Amino acid sequence: MPWSPNATVKINGTAVTSYTLEGVQISMGRDDVQQQSSAGFATIDFLNLPYTDVEIFDTIQVTLDNFTGVDTTIFTGLVTDVSVSVLDAGTTNTFITQISASGGLSELAAKEANLVGYAEQKDGDRIVSVVTDTFGLKWNELPATQIWTDYTTETWNSLLGVDISAIDTPGTYDLFSSLATPEPLNALNYVQIVADSGSGYIYETTSGGIGYQDQDARADYVSANGFVDISKNFILADGISVTTSRNDIINDVIVVYGAAEDAVQTEELDSISQYGRVTQTVQTFLKNQTDAETLADRLVLLNAYPQPVIQGIQIQIDAPTMTSSLLNSLVGVFFGMPISVTDFPALLYPNQFFGYVEGWEWSIDRFTARLTLNVSDFTFSAVPVAWQDVYAGEIWSTIDPSLQWQDALLGVN
Repeated sequence: MPWSPNATVKINGTAVTSYTLEGVQISMGRDDVQQQSSAGFATIDFLNLPYTDVEIFDTIQVTLDNFTGVDTTIFTGLVTDVSVSVLDAGTTNTFITQISASGGLSELAAKEANLVGYAEQKDGDRIVSVVTDTFGLKWNELPATQIWTDYTTETWNSLLGVDISAIDTPGTYDLFSSLATPEPLNALNYVQIVADSGSGYIYETTSGGIGYQDQDARADYVSANGFVDISKNFILADGISVTTSRNDIINDVIVVYGAAEDAVQTEELDSISQYGRVTQTVQTFLKNQTDAETLADRLVLLNAYPQPVIQGIQIQIDAPTMTSSLLNSLVGVFFGMPISVTDFPALLYPNQFFGYVEGWEWSIDRFTARLTLNVSDFTFSAVPVAWQDVYAGEIWSTIDPSLQWQDALLGVN
């Protein structure tokens, strides 16, 4: 299948067409399913682009064509650095101008949270409050000469300066009210704690917005859309590995909750006996003890025993045999995208893989595009139903006979 990435870089909305785009490196999401996302970043190289054409905090947008030639945004951020170096010296010098840009979460990291305090809320609503409070202009921050007619087409949401449409609201869990603190808190750290409290995930969208997936978001999406299947035929052998490590074990979890900072604890004694005690303390804004206990139980259930982790799924998406639908899905990769690989070699990964994209990297030059996925098994996002948790009156004949095991693990109600 003939396809070319046709990467385009736009600076403040204008495509750079007069200079050769030498290469683009992009990283988004997170490396570790146990941690919340950090800010994404991009490094962009142009031949002979004057450095004066780019300024700090200019908006950078990178797009790729999908199979049908439609521009698909794969990164949006703000310029943080611009550098120029000599690539080739001679009668005519050749220069490389390198632009570095960071994603939406870097803007949140530069702001302060809890300046005024927050009422009791669900986790998704709390994240909306933090983002709108930190990004929204205050009355005394506007120029004294500002007049209403300066704004003719803008909506309130566009004036906020950040897209919050990808934040799931209201969320799942009750968070206690939070009084303003004498010393402001870092806004990114604050929403990461909120996300941990809600068993959800903070992330940034490719369009530059800030998103939040609540506890049920991934299971709901899979139920509606299924998994994107990737054949091993499109996965490059170099770099892929499956690692099972004792260092991933957590068998003793303490969850701090409530305004009074009470705590609950869950242990897995068999794991402690086998591997030694590995304790993790989780600070939350959870209001209720029962929710804190649920979180502690969930973390121990998922982490008490070592599990294989797949790393470095590299895909040459311009492979000539790739289908148009798979190519379009990969060009539009997003945080939490469900994927499956059902034909891994048994020696590498003995089971069929079903999971979610946690992070990804693009490596693009003038001719090719390579996508590297960081994934997690779906059980880390949807706790399997334990035998004792199924409704006591459940009988086999009530279960859909076509239900597959991997779907049943997402929950039987």
